[in-house]
Amino acid sequence: MKKILFVLVVFALQSLARPLPAGGADFLGAPLPEGGRMIVETGRRTQAVYQESLQAVSDFYRRWFKDKDADLKFKEKPGRLRIEDFGNQRWHAIVIEEQADHSVSVTVTKDSWGWLLTTLALRFLGVFVVLMVLLIAVSAAAAVITRLSPAQETKA
Repeated sequence: MKKILFVLVVFALQSLARPLPAGGADFLGAPLPEGGRMIVETGRRTQAVYQESLQAVSDFYRRWFKDKDADLKFKEKPGRLRIEDFGNQRWHAIVIEEQADHSVSVTVTKDSWGWLLTTLALRFLGVFVVLMVLLIAVSAAAAVITRLSPAQETKA
């Protein structure tokens, strides 16, 4: 019994001793810089506003994900950076946007099966649409060829 209790205590201490991301806060494993004001905080997404430049917040995330073995894609547009995860993270995307008052909004959204199932359904239906178009094209070509080719009589 003492061994089991010891193992449980060690496990609990190890889970508490995990290093927190720079800034100390996170949402579903995605780090959030410190010093922000939370706007929205639900189970599916969180949004915080920072009084920093877009470049400073973008550099924070680039440094954080630099040495991580993650399948991420950084999509940059003027005034906006979107970091998408294509791996096994619990979050789907981090969107960093510059607001009109020159503050920066950071939104982290939870990964959901909705977009995956929708994509699969569209691909599944798309295959059948392509096959129907090919069937119609081949049928039309066969009808044209049979009408244009001379009829051959067989001798018995």
